[in-house]
Amino acid sequence: MTKYRDKPFHLLLIPVFFCLHGWAENFDFISFGDILLLNFQVVLSFVIFAVVLRILLKDLLSAALLTSIGGVFYLFFGAIKDALAGTLSGSYTFLLPLFLLLLIIFFFFIRSRKPLLIKLTRYFNLLFFVLVVIDLASCLGHSFNSKKQVTSFEKVPVNEMSVSDKPDVYFLLYDEYAGYKTLRDSFGFKNDLFYDRLSHLGFSVGSTFSNYNKTPFSMASIFNMDYVKDGDVARPVTTAVIQDRYKEIQEARVFDIFKSLGYEVRSYSVFTVTGNKPLSVNSFILNSNRLIVDKMLHNRVIKDLGWWFVTGRHAVKFFQNIYYGDIRHYNETVEEKVLASLNPQVGKPRLIYGHFFLPHHPYFYDSLGRPNEGIDLLSPAVKIDKGRYLSYLKYSNKQILNVARRVVETNPSAIVVIMSDHGFRELKNDKNTPPLAFDNLCAIRLPNGNREIPFPRSGVNLFRYLLNAGYHQRIPFLKDSVVLF
Repeated sequence: MTKYRDKPFHLLLIPVFFCLHGWAENFDFISFGDILLLNFQVVLSFVIFAVVLRILLKDLLSAALLTSIGGVFYLFFGAIKDALAGTLSGSYTFLLPLFLLLLIIFFFFIRSRKPLLIKLTRYFNLLFFVLVVIDLASCLGHSFNSKKQVTSFEKVPVNEMSVSDKPDVYFLLYDEYAGYKTLRDSFGFKNDLFYDRLSHLGFSVGSTFSNYNKTPFSMASIFNMDYVKDGDVARPVTTAVIQDRYKEIQEARVFDIFKSLGYEVRSYSVFTVTGNKPLSVNSFILNSNRLIVDKMLHNRVIKDLGWWFVTGRHAVKFFQNIYYGDIRHYNETVEEKVLASLNPQVGKPRLIYGHFFLPHHPYFYDSLGRPNEGIDLLSPAVKIDKGRYLSYLKYSNKQILNVARRVVETNPSAIVVIMSDHGFRELKNDKNTPPLAFDNLCAIRLPNGNREIPFPRSGVNLFRYLLNAGYHQRIPFLKDSVVLF
C-alpha cells in the first residue's frame, strides 16, 4: 500500500479537480461530454510535460511536483489574478516573474531531498483526492437538484385546441439595433428607406422599446414573456447573476409552449436553448467549457494583453481572429444556418431563432461593405463613435433585408420577427441617453394574424402578442416598463 502512496497520482487528480470544480460552479451550462473532453486534454498536457521534465531531471517525483505546482498556477491563474486585483502583486509584471522565481527556488530546494519529495507527493495526493471527492459530491448534488423547469416564472396557459394553423416562425434578433427615434434625434438619420422596404415585404413596424439594456436580461424577459424577478433589485450584475439569465433562456417558457404545439425549436445563437448548443463566439458570451478555461494563463494573457497585437505594425492575424474574427464568422454562420432552414418541410413546424451581433460592435464594415482597416475596432473610442456605428447600421440594413426577402419569398406563410434586444447604449452627453438606450427595432410579419390586436410596445409582450394574434390565444399583456443597469 505504501508504494502506491508514493506514486504521483496528483498529476491526474489536479486536472480532474480543475474540471470538476469548474463544472460544480457552472453545472447548468456545461455538458458532461464537454467536461470529459476538457479533462482528457488537461491530463494529456500534464503527462506530456511531466515526461519531458522526467527526461531532463532524471527524477519522476521532482518532475511530477514541478508539473503539478506549475499546472495549478497555470490552470487557476485567472482566479489568482482576480483575487489580487488592485494590488501590485496582481499585475503581470510582478506575478509572473515572482512565480517563476519561486518555482526555481523550490526546484533547487527539493532536488536532493528524497524524503521531502516523498512527503510532498503524499500530501499532494491526499489533498487533491479530498478536493476531488468534495467537488464530485457537489456535482452529484447539482444533478439531483437540477430542475427542468424555470421556477422564477409563472406558467402562461395556452389553449391548444384553439390553434389551427402552425406556420414556421422566424425570430431574428439583431443585437443593439437602435430604434427610429434614436437614429433621428441623436444621429440625425431617418431610417425611412429601410422601414419602407420592410413594409413592402409585408412587415408591420412599430414604435417599441426594450425592457432591459443588457442582452441576457432582455432575452430572458422576451423568451419568458415576463420580467426578470430580480431585474430591478439593486445589486451588482455578477457572473452568477448573468448565469441565472442564461438558465432562464435555456429553459424559457416560450420554447416549451411552442414544443407543446408540436414545433421543433432550432437556435442559432450564443445561448444554449432546449438542447441546441451555442455557436462559438469568444468575445461576448461565456458558454460551454469556456466558463472554465477562461481562467487559464494563456487565455487571460490573450484577453488582457492580446489587443497589443490586433492593430498597427504589431498586428498578428492569430490575435485578430481571436479578438474579432470569430465574431464576424459567427454572424456569417448564423445567416448561413437561417437561410439553410428556409425550405418548408412536411412534418413538424419550426421555431427558428437567429441571434446576430449586428450592428453591435466591433464595426467591421462601412455602409458600402468595405472592411474598416487600420483602426482598433475594440477600442472605447471606436465603440462610442456614432459615425462608425451608423455606417455599420446601414451595412446591417442590407444584410437584414437580404435575409428577410429570402425568408418571405421561400416561406411566405411564415411568421417573421425582426427585432433588437436593446438600443444603442454608448450615447454620451445626451439628456435622453437612458430612454434612447431602450429604443429599439421591432418589425413583425404575420400573414394570417389578427390585425385588431394592438402591436406590442415592449419586448416582454412580444410573444404574448404573437400567440394572441397568430394562434387565437387570450393572454393578457403586462405593463410596459424598463430596468436600467
